[in-house]
Amino acid sequence: MPAVDPWTPGLLPAGPGGGSAAGDGAACWWDGRRWSYPELVATIDRVDVTGPVDVTLLAPPEQLAGVFAAAAARVPVLIADPQNALPPNVFARATLGPETFLVASTSGSTGAPRAVLRTLRSWTSSFAGYTALSGLSTGDRLLLTGPLSSTLQLFAAVHALCTGATVTDDPLVATAAICVPAVLPRLLDSATGLRTVVVAGARLADPVARRAVSLGIQVAEYYGAAELSFVAARTWPGRWLPFPGVQVQIRDAEVWSRSEYQASGTLGSGGALRRDADGFATVGDLGRQQPDGTLHISGRGDTAVTVGGRTVIVEDVESVLTGIPGVLDAAAHGRRHERLGEELVAVVELAAGTELVTVRAAARQLLHGEWFPRRWRQAPTIPRTTGGKIDRAALRTQHPNDQRMITGGGTARRPRKASEAHPLDDEGALPQMSNGQHTTGRPPVRDRVAGAPISWGVCEVPGWGFQLSPEVVLGQMRDVGLAATEFGPEGFLPDSPVEKAATLARFSLAAVGQFVPAVLHDPAHDPLPEMERAMTALVTAAASTVVIAAATGAGGYDVRPALDERGWNTLLGNLDRIDRAAAAHGLLATLHPHVGTMIESGEQTQRVLDSSTVALCLDTGHLLIGGADPVAIARQYPRRIAHVHLKDVRLELAAQVRSGEISYTDAVASGIYVPLGTGEVDLAGILIALESNGYRGWYVLEQDTVLTGDPATDPRVADPLQDIRASVAHILAVAGSIPIASNVPADADSDV
Repeated sequence: MPAVDPWTPGLLPAGPGGGSAAGDGAACWWDGRRWSYPELVATIDRVDVTGPVDVTLLAPPEQLAGVFAAAAARVPVLIADPQNALPPNVFARATLGPETFLVASTSGSTGAPRAVLRTLRSWTSSFAGYTALSGLSTGDRLLLTGPLSSTLQLFAAVHALCTGATVTDDPLVATAAICVPAVLPRLLDSATGLRTVVVAGARLADPVARRAVSLGIQVAEYYGAAELSFVAARTWPGRWLPFPGVQVQIRDAEVWSRSEYQASGTLGSGGALRRDADGFATVGDLGRQQPDGTLHISGRGDTAVTVGGRTVIVEDVESVLTGIPGVLDAAAHGRRHERLGEELVAVVELAAGTELVTVRAAARQLLHGEWFPRRWRQAPTIPRTTGGKIDRAALRTQHPNDQRMITGGGTARRPRKASEAHPLDDEGALPQMSNGQHTTGRPPVRDRVAGAPISWGVCEVPGWGFQLSPEVVLGQMRDVGLAATEFGPEGFLPDSPVEKAATLARFSLAAVGQFVPAVLHDPAHDPLPEMERAMTALVTAAASTVVIAAATGAGGYDVRPALDERGWNTLLGNLDRIDRAAAAHGLLATLHPHVGTMIESGEQTQRVLDSSTVALCLDTGHLLIGGADPVAIARQYPRRIAHVHLKDVRLELAAQVRSGEISYTDAVASGIYVPLGTGEVDLAGILIALESNGYRGWYVLEQDTVLTGDPATDPRVADPLQDIRASVAHILAVAGSIPIASNVPADADSDV
């Protein structure tokens, strides 16, 4: 078999006829000057190609001309960051193989300068796949958002010219863009004509992507590295799949790939490229792959921080932080800690008027356990390389103030005195109480068991059944030893938040929060005003949690329409809006998967977890009826669970609801819910999964019940109090008997 020519396919600009700002075939529209395709070709012809072509110090249009000229002459082209370049002797022709086309300096996010070597074929063979991903075509005007020494910008610009599009630096005329995630939020405010954008270089926060899609912009993402080129790609919010022509393997949690797009080598120090004999290579990024091929990329292994023995990927933390309102940019890194090994440090750039204390409070709703940064620092800017990636070497040299306080306004926390107890003892182990629970600063389970009026048959659905009075329900809650309650439906307690709190206080009950059904999927309906009213009342009543159900709008829980993609995007966007609004109120927002709502199944719950920032209300009954495994969810996502509704279920009735043989309302009336410990829910498994991972929220006994009459006057009506007493006794017995080996350091009193 003849050898493949590394200089083919060739590299040629598409020629006149591409779209432009002037409408007559501009190749570049740069710094106010128009370069036509004939002018670009004339510039290419003037390039000296008697040796390697160094375009480092040229203007971008001339840099691009040099790239095309070098390709035609089969000589290397050199492009570097002038502020972070390798020594000139590294570029000596003798050090390069005859197949070398591109010598591009890169520092990634580590700051160490090095050069990546490429053949021309490693670029041009990927053009077809990139065209399909980007949607770029003749007539587009591609906005470059960084220097061409960044290979993601250089590749996109050359590809655009081969497509017949226009390359520009003017956001006002752009129809397409290439950028790193940190640039996109500002771009959405300035480039109003965009129809498509390609994002690479780091993880894009879902709220930012959702905002772009809501503006009618197609968002494409790819994951790769300068050494590997393309590895995986997706059109948001689709699945991450291997880029066309790429084979991917996960080895010991590392992502390895093989393709003809890979770099042929590197020059200089640093870099993490490793190859095997079969042509697979890795740069140490971590990830996993599902059986259907879906990839999940966690980030670079060398940016992992080990906190208390648990691994935190800083890119995951940064993605959450950049989605918080008022955060312009964010970075995270590890710092040595005497007991924990490392502690997580957050550095944020804030918009004018945004307080660091507010951002930290919002982050607490989204990040839990070791993922919540112990130290916080506000910086005027986040250090970045010229390619737009976080300069992690520079970041680590900027140590926060030794005094662990928020200093940007709000309430500062004093440093812990040496005499005060720390959640971790000197050996880093969690002290244990005799009942198997840890002294982590959180109350024991018995003090976190609450009630819900629905367990007494009180429900917002018209015709649900006989409704007991607040005096009966709250009095029985107090009598069985519950510490708090959710509010129940509108009208059950007084409308005034102050009177709500006073009513609960008369029965020695604390306020947990409220179950609020809201239509989230309808683009014509804005649920935020009604949610704001509910949240304002919750704050006034001293409650902590808003429990959201994605209502269908049809009333009741027996009919559920299907969601289309537009409905999904609307629902997910509204969830994130409500999540941010709740954080601004100092509340915790949780989504409650519920039978007969838009989110009821395990698959639907998974999509919310993957595509939204909102925390989860783990309802053991509704999830089981919807076909999910609540224990598996608790084990897989313990830090996304911020609220729990405890139910036990009869499986035979659950199956009938799923199949449509019986309505949900009829199933409740037929006794689908039974006292805890007498059905199919593994309560011990759930408590172990949550308590071992630092869960400090409420366990709400919420056994939906339909009463056909008043049990006080009608002996034929079963009194729900008996089942509630049995459930309370069971949860306390389970909590007191299970061994809970904590996997995380407590963060309730984390230093700032």
